[in-house]
Amino acid sequence: MINMNNNDGGKTLFIGERQISFGDGIETVLEFSDLWIVLLGNIDYVNGQRSIDMSKQPLNNIYAVDKECNVLWNIKQIIPSGLLMTPDEQYTGAVKISDNILRVTTFNCFAFDIDINTLEVVDKIFTK
Repeated sequence: MINMNNNDGGKTLFIGERQISFGDGIETVLEFSDLWIVLLGNIDYVNGQRSIDMSKQPLNNIYAVDKECNVLWNIKQIIPSGLLMTPDEQYTGAVKISDNILRVTTFNCFAFDIDINTLEVVDKIFTK
């Protein structure tokens, strides 16, 4: 069972009895067979509306975590800087496409499909 601690701004993820804390808030958690993908973001709510200040968003903000709450990898280790417009990127979304394919989207309008078993980019899509 997984859940987040809202008392610390949603920065701590609990997997069973274990926990891991991040420097930024947890926006999305996706469960795969034996790992969790965590997308971090700093989201504010103004008058009940979601507000995102891109200047406050973390870079390389996607992590894979195992059931022991160990970080297995960071997205920067998967996507070569040659595929990006900048060496460090802000990721705005993460979606589970299948049991082994993760799609991540960047602020700069790219989506990458990643095979989480081989840690390879299997598709690159320009979204705009």
